[in-house]
Amino acid sequence: MAGLKVPKNVANVQPGHQVELDEISTHRQLCLELRYFCGSYIDYNVMAYDAGGKHLWNSTYSNTMIKNQAGQNCCVHCRDICGNPSPTEPALRTCHVDLDALDENVLSLMITSQIFSGTRPSAVSVALRECHCGGCKDLQGDHQPHDCTGRLLLAADISAPLKQGGTTVYACLYRDPNDPQSFNFRNTLDLSLDSESRVADQISQATGIIFRKLFQETALLSTMDANRVGYVRLCQLYQATTAASRPKQSGGKGEPVDVRIILSGVRKRATKPEVMELKLSGEYVKDLETIRLAKQQFCGKAVDANVALKLVLRAAGCGSGGKVPAGLLRVANNSHVPEAKLAKARKRSGYVFPYATIDARGHIFDAFRALPEMEQAVFVPGQVESCVTILRNVLAQLGSSAAAAPGSELIVRYVDSFLPREEREASKAEAVHMET
Repeated sequence: MAGLKVPKNVANVQPGHQVELDEISTHRQLCLELRYFCGSYIDYNVMAYDAGGKHLWNSTYSNTMIKNQAGQNCCVHCRDICGNPSPTEPALRTCHVDLDALDENVLSLMITSQIFSGTRPSAVSVALRECHCGGCKDLQGDHQPHDCTGRLLLAADISAPLKQGGTTVYACLYRDPNDPQSFNFRNTLDLSLDSESRVADQISQATGIIFRKLFQETALLSTMDANRVGYVRLCQLYQATTAASRPKQSGGKGEPVDVRIILSGVRKRATKPEVMELKLSGEYVKDLETIRLAKQQFCGKAVDANVALKLVLRAAGCGSGGKVPAGLLRVANNSHVPEAKLAKARKRSGYVFPYATIDARGHIFDAFRALPEMEQAVFVPGQVESCVTILRNVLAQLGSSAAAAPGSELIVRYVDSFLPREEREASKAEAVHMET
């Protein structure tokens, strides 16, 4: 990483991969860092584009301060840097970016480097970290670069293409199509050009080509909300769990049912997890919109499952000295299990209430074998259209006195019951006949 020490828990972003910044940090003042070992200059540019692919501005050594329409600094470049000062110390160039100060028409920041001198580097890396030194507003262009003390968020090795010379478009910071206040970081080396360009307008042209390639790929994704599966399953669960409260003439039992829906997560611009209670109406389309608007107030940063469960139980009045839950159903983008808090809540309640997770993102397929075997617990994939029905049937089996198998085994048995058996039974009969 060209002299940068990267801790094991920091994302090493490979070509073609991307990171949702909200999942790793809620900090909005960031510092882009370029490190290299080279005997000459490596130019470092941040080029802004709007949704139509129009180039808006370029932050580099010759244009070190970018202001938004309100006159506030949004991107500030350090002074020009030549080669590495010593064989063991890399050259460091920095560019501070304030995501909140970017104008709304800025869709993406394309990050590029060029080598004009012909001197090839031995190692180059790019990194992104939190800035805790005041950010853009306290900086002047051409300032002396410094190692920011903020937390390192991600890094990428970009040595290979720059050793070839020319232009390299190696990263992009862009707004999430479903949440313009959130940004993603993508390593674009898989799209970059093998260019030997030395001319500034050719650099802009190369960057424009990468921009079009990147956003053609994400155009279809912009029409889809990755969280929508979770919204749908939550609405289905609500309707299923409140069915008993419907009048008898409508198929219910006419009995009141207390169903509480608690959303947990880290709000945007916040650092600690919080909860919000949702009130649904039972009207499918209306409830989908209610859930979507509530989810938009939270970022994608993950919260420890035990911490989230503690907050949820407290908000639902099921904490210490409170009510006893009849069951706990979790709709999430993963299959993480709050083993410690769940065991404590069950012990406090005096009985083992059912616990279930609907995994809306497919994490369950990677983690299924590692899921803990807990009593009265079941996990189902949210991508399966009938997952709520499957969950109902498995929970019914878990609740019966005859069920001795864990939830995971009941899921496997349930799926197995739909598999064709004619061919297998015929083969078995034929084998018995041959032995006879």
